[in-house]
Amino acid sequence: AAAAGSAPPEGGELDAACSLLLRGAAALLGETVRWAEEGSALGRTKVFLKEQLVSRLEAAKLSAWARATTAIQAQGRAAIARRARRALAALALAEAVARDALGREDSAAALEALPDLAALWRDGGDAVAACLPAAAVERRQAATAALEAAVRACEAEVQRRARERAREEEERRLLEKQKAEAEAAATAAAEAEAAAEAEA
Repeated sequence: AAAAGSAPPEGGELDAACSLLLRGAAALLGETVRWAEEGSALGRTKVFLKEQLVSRLEAAKLSAWARATTAIQAQGRAAIARRARRALAALALAEAVARDALGREDSAAALEALPDLAALWRDGGDAVAACLPAAAVERRQAATAALEAAVRACEAEVQRRARERAREEEERRLLEKQKAEAEAAATAAAEAEAAAEAEA
C-alpha cells in the first residue's frame, strides 16, 4: 500500500496487485490461477472479468454472506434463549417465594414478591415470548396473574382479620371499662350506705 501523501502506485504495481487478487479469487473458487487469468483482463484503470468468473465470485460472496448470517442469527437466538432461561428461573423463584409466603399466610412477604414478578415480566417477558409458544407464555402469565390475585386475596383476608381482632379488642376494653365503672359505682353506693348507717 502506498504511504500517506505519496504518489499512487505505478501500472506495474497495480498489475501485480490485481494479479494477486485474481490468484486469491481462483484459490477461493478452487480453480487454477490460469483459469482466473483467462477469465479476466487488466486495463489501464479497470479489471475486466468474464461473466462466468463474475457469477462464480458472486455465488461465493452470497454463500459467505449466508454462512455469516446464519452464524449471527444463531448467536442472537442463543442470547435470547439464555435471557429467557434466566427470566423463567427468576420467575419461578419469585413465584415460589410468594407461594411459600401464602402457605404461611404471611401476606407482607407475599406482597413484597409481587413487584419482583411484575419487573421480571416487564424486563424478561419479550425474551420468554420469543422462545416459548404463545400458548405457553399465556399460561405462564395466567399463572402469575392467579398468584397475584391469591396474594391480594390473602392480604385482604389478613386485613379483615386484623380489623376483626381490633374490633374484638375494642369491645373487650369497653366491657372491662363498663365492669370497672359498675364496680366503682357499687363500691361508692356501699360506702354511701355504710356512711348513712353510721350517721343513723
